[in-house]
Amino acid sequence: MLIDSSLIIVKINMRNSIKTLLFTTLCVVDCYSQLKIGLKGGINYGKAISNLYPNETYSNAIGYRAGLTIGYKITSWEISTGGLLSFRGACDNFSSQSSNCWSTHFIFIEIPIIIYKSFYSDKFKIGIGLVNGFTGSPPINLIDDREFEVDGEILLAWNITKRFNLELSYLFGGIANSLSDRDTHLFSVGNLSFNYTFFKHSFRKQSNKVPKLN
Repeated sequence: MLIDSSLIIVKINMRNSIKTLLFTTLCVVDCYSQLKIGLKGGINYGKAISNLYPNETYSNAIGYRAGLTIGYKITSWEISTGGLLSFRGACDNFSSQSSNCWSTHFIFIEIPIIIYKSFYSDKFKIGIGLVNGFTGSPPINLIDDREFEVDGEILLAWNITKRFNLELSYLFGGIANSLSDRDTHLFSVGNLSFNYTFFKHSFRKQSNKVPKLN
């Protein structure tokens, strides 16, 4: 009988623990989950790096980046994606006959997957993630005719208001290349962007109360 009683007590405790975890999780989502859709627009400053031809050298040049962003936030964490059109500038030092370099833009359609962490009462956030970049024009001569590359990106954002923020990021190319050595051009791009959130939807109202268990 002692064994049976102990088993019953253990089962009751496990059931209460599961109920507590479930209700707490629901409360957290209930308090803080939010969907956000916004616009991003800013200036790129970076260069291309020739991976196969050492004589092809590039200097930094200005480009542009703009598009739509979609984010889902739970408490202080946020996962963000979207679609961006990016003009990655590069100054060609080898084609021009003059001392001035020839400025060109490599056009990419970018699909980022970024994870953010907010801090200082949601005033700032840092992010890290991957950017899948599909090439547009001019072609960047990817080996085996692969028309996309995977880049890494780190970000720091300042939430000026609830809808506006200023974001500084650095994109470094060639993550896939480090595994397969297939890219002929790699990219190093800094970006300064303004972001405007035009749509927000909180799935539940904020509440600090945890449901009481019976």
